[in-house]
Amino acid sequence: MTSSLSRISSVSVRALLGGISGALTAFDRNPVAYTRVIADAHGSPYIARTYLPRIPRPVAMTPLIHAIHRPDRIRWCHNHPWRRSRFVVVSGGYSETRLLPDRSRVTRRLSVGDVNSFGRDDFHSIDAVDPHTWTVGLVADECQEWGFMVDDVEFVPSDRYFREERETAARELLREAEWIRLLAWIDASARRE
Repeated sequence: MTSSLSRISSVSVRALLGGISGALTAFDRNPVAYTRVIADAHGSPYIARTYLPRIPRPVAMTPLIHAIHRPDRIRWCHNHPWRRSRFVVVSGGYSETRLLPDRSRVTRRLSVGDVNSFGRDDFHSIDAVDPHTWTVGLVADECQEWGFMVDDVEFVPSDRYFREERETAARELLREAEWIRLLAWIDASARRE
């Protein structure tokens, strides 16, 4: 497992800020930054991710700024699409659960100054979020689909997971509608008697 939690060192701060400074310099030449609001299966936003211009080689990473609004609502841990990534908590804080290679879980708290690193095979879930939680980080190239480790053993790509969630919700609504129709029929029958 390539994940780690560490306090940020002055060398790490300089490296991260140097990378972001490089991205902002690139932004002056090519102002292509955008923010994507990410929502859960119910359409409720939980994170706003701002992509800054990619830092060219030798770093070859993309800086991201995250505004984390609330915890994940899905009970399964998820991975990320990047080969590797590293984020520094710059405001607020959060608790997360990590799924370890032996499928055990560990919960930890990240506060201002903590660094959270992810490799391609790391799975986590954000359990609690402080108000005004922001992270700044660098991500490598996307190398895989992201998804959920369902029952801690089966990887389900996010698009399939959310499609199945929507289908399940639709079936539940239909069952509920059938019950409402049945109750209305019973009520109407009782009134006729």
